[in-house]
Amino acid sequence: MLRILLSAATALVLAGAHAGSDDAPAYVTGKHQARIDGRTLTYNAEAGRLPIRDMESGEIRARMFYAAYRVPPHAADKPRPVVFSWGGGPSGPALGEQMAYGPKTVSREGDIVDNDLSLLTSADLVFVDPVGTGFSRPEQPGAADEFYSTTGDARSVAEFVRVWIATHDAETAPLFLNGQSYGVWRAAIVSELLEQSGRRVAGIIITSGGMGMADEYADRAFQVALRIPDYAATAFHHGRLPPGFASDARDAWQKAEKWARETYGPALSRVDKLSDSERETVAADLARYTGYPLDRIDRQTLVFTSRQFRSDLLGDGDRSLNLFDMRRTGDAVDDTDTSARSRGQARYLRETLSFRTDLAYLGLEPGYIPVTGPDYQSIGRRWKYDTGDGKPPTDGGPPGKEPWVRRAIDINPALQVFVEATVYDSLNYCAANEDRKRRMPAELADNFELHCYFAGHGSFRDPATHPLLVRDIRSFIDRVAK
Repeated sequence: MLRILLSAATALVLAGAHAGSDDAPAYVTGKHQARIDGRTLTYNAEAGRLPIRDMESGEIRARMFYAAYRVPPHAADKPRPVVFSWGGGPSGPALGEQMAYGPKTVSREGDIVDNDLSLLTSADLVFVDPVGTGFSRPEQPGAADEFYSTTGDARSVAEFVRVWIATHDAETAPLFLNGQSYGVWRAAIVSELLEQSGRRVAGIIITSGGMGMADEYADRAFQVALRIPDYAATAFHHGRLPPGFASDARDAWQKAEKWARETYGPALSRVDKLSDSERETVAADLARYTGYPLDRIDRQTLVFTSRQFRSDLLGDGDRSLNLFDMRRTGDAVDDTDTSARSRGQARYLRETLSFRTDLAYLGLEPGYIPVTGPDYQSIGRRWKYDTGDGKPPTDGGPPGKEPWVRRAIDINPALQVFVEATVYDSLNYCAANEDRKRRMPAELADNFELHCYFAGHGSFRDPATHPLLVRDIRSFIDRVAK
């Protein structure tokens, strides 16, 4: 029998706490405090599973988990901005973003502590777990495939945003979307879907996932050439540059960026017309700026792939640079998580937020898989990239990008875009983003604010860079929302 527990701090409402048990969403609310950016904020926290319904029949197709944090406004205040955030993967929940930007975080030791770097000082926050991640589930087993695709996922998240706004008195709040890694795709597509429906998006915050622009305004030769600055900084980190070449990684990056933009890019633009002596000069300079073995540079193409750079730079055949942070070796995605931290995060969801459910939090906890059923396949393996030509690029990463952000801006020219890239991430390149912006029409380029940090994929995971990223995002939200 369901019970309602009320106290001064927490109101708990459970209706449909398990997938398929009821038509109503489960939610819990509570009043909390945190010390953030030098001041104490009192805020309301809400966690629940919001139903995603078929438009015609009203049938619930999925329930999506969220954790929302809102600072009660004063009567005379204009509505606070609302930032919707989710994870990447595409099978990652929003827990990483919640620990980075929410009012509480969990230490390596598993302690729940105030997050001085929360974005709650600038906006209300809603962290959304897409279907198949966290506590979010399809309502029926046969409904899973409709959500495990680029377009199905984006449509469900856009519907979540619509429903949450409609049921939380946020119709006039400036709306921001925040995505990291694959979550950039999600933010980009959702921005277009919302704009098409008449819902204005004030800003998009996209980190470690490109610009949401497909190949528009990108010169292929310069997109390849302008990977070199990041390789130079990486080579400096590993001691693979010539003695005295640079004083530090930033100096190496700047010198390589100048050479790539002024010499290497133009050379690649006419590579089929270069003489043999020109090819040898470019190859020698390419090895000098990147630390890449000269004898492995193809004299016809004068390029090497990201995969080749990561596998060949150290030259011992055994160690390859990490895909997401080239300062490291091996395949680990993140070395900040510990078993104590994972237990603390689970405790935060179930105890601090009081969302008590027996569902496994996918992406954090293992759940039950019937031994009599078919072999379980992860969402990533089942994912359908149903955009573009479906062919993955040779350097890795997902296929099928389209100019979602540009199309959203076509509808709403006021939409602003915060773009983060990092130097040691082999999947995104700072200087290449800058070159693309330079090639845009001026009226479109003005919509993009570019940032580059000396960190790996997802700079909020880097202790030295996280404060810089938060400072810049706060400034972006404050500027766009005013």
